[in-house]
Amino acid sequence: MANLLRLIRDLYDGIVPIAAEGDRVMRVLTRRYGSLAEIQAYLMPHRDASAAALTMYLGESGCNVAVAITLYRDCIEPVDIYGYKKITGWKARAKGKPIVINLPENSQALDALAWLAVNNELARSTAPNNVKNHLFLARIQGTVSEITDSWFLDRFKRIVRSVKALRYLALRPSMMRPSVLLCHALDGDGDLRVGLAYGQHEPGQTGVYQVRLPTKYIYDKLYAQFQKRVQAIILRMAGDLRRGVMPSIDSKAKPIGIGGVCTLG
Repeated sequence: MANLLRLIRDLYDGIVPIAAEGDRVMRVLTRRYGSLAEIQAYLMPHRDASAAALTMYLGESGCNVAVAITLYRDCIEPVDIYGYKKITGWKARAKGKPIVINLPENSQALDALAWLAVNNELARSTAPNNVKNHLFLARIQGTVSEITDSWFLDRFKRIVRSVKALRYLALRPSMMRPSVLLCHALDGDGDLRVGLAYGQHEPGQTGVYQVRLPTKYIYDKLYAQFQKRVQAIILRMAGDLRRGVMPSIDSKAKPIGIGGVCTLG
């Protein structure tokens, strides 16, 4: 196997030749040692490994797919927050706006990205000049290139189908960012500010991601609770006024904006 891999690296720049390209000896050798994808995985990360690393990063960061697939190999940098590292990407649709994600140093997604950066060197050496510095590279139709949305969608579906509990769900990579930001809102009892900061949004943008049925349910409960308490206060005040009794006001009472005060704590 080692000799075969050396031949592929020296004669074919590390790209296992397909049947139409390789000579007869190479075809026989590759058939003996496994499928094209299996042999190629000895020379550069398997396509499933690249897709898994990207999926892990999206799940931890809540980043856009378009930003994630264009990360550079040196995207991981130190940061002045103890125990964290930052990952910097660029959003083309926002005129190259930098998208910075801080992840803890013990993050599995961070480890996956670092592993990919080290083990993709051979792929990087054969990739076109305009994508050599990209982190996510894969063999697509016989050549090394940056991964695309359609390529990742296909691999993502395969990952989902491999999990018994998920295989019948129509999950898509585009669902991950709203899910991550929504989780931040739910962790804060419906407060959108954490998700807004985490998603690096303008105030008018975050509602699309975070104002969903779970947060709406929280808001409905809070509105109902407020309405119930206000009604109780008004009924108490109305009864006192009919009897000619002025409401007692203690030092803890707070104005409620409807001409009365709240002493319910």
